[in-house]
Amino acid sequence: MNNQSQYIGPKTPSTIDPKPQTKPEPMNDWQERYECFLLQNAKRSTYRRYARALDRFLNMNRDKEFAYQFLRPTIIDFVQSRLAEGAAVSTVRLEMAAIRGLFDFMIAMGAYDLMLNPAKNVKVNAAILASKNVRPDHTASESFA
Repeated sequence: MNNQSQYIGPKTPSTIDPKPQTKPEPMNDWQERYECFLLQNAKRSTYRRYARALDRFLNMNRDKEFAYQFLRPTIIDFVQSRLAEGAAVSTVRLEMAAIRGLFDFMIAMGAYDLMLNPAKNVKVNAAILASKNVRPDHTASESFA
């Protein structure tokens, strides 16, 4: 983009240079952006379900403010705790779709502190978790150790 003018629309030049992101942004900001994106591009029912799922996920992890603090064991702990609460497997799968979508959105939008989607390969299957001796009263790091 050296000395080339960027265009906002077909013939409207932009004089504003993009500001490089130099510090991580809080997850609440990313959640708001993702929910606005969903509100414009998804069905109303999908937006509501995903918004509830993201609220539940981020409320369970209030101590984590930035995306780089969410690692795969945190997400596995969320899945285990939801199944231990008695949530249906299909409900937890929908919640994981919302979480994966949030992290994919962050990567697509160029989040400074996120390179990979930590929720990408987390599967929700009650039978598999039971066969690995995962107990709801233990965290993922304790159960798999």
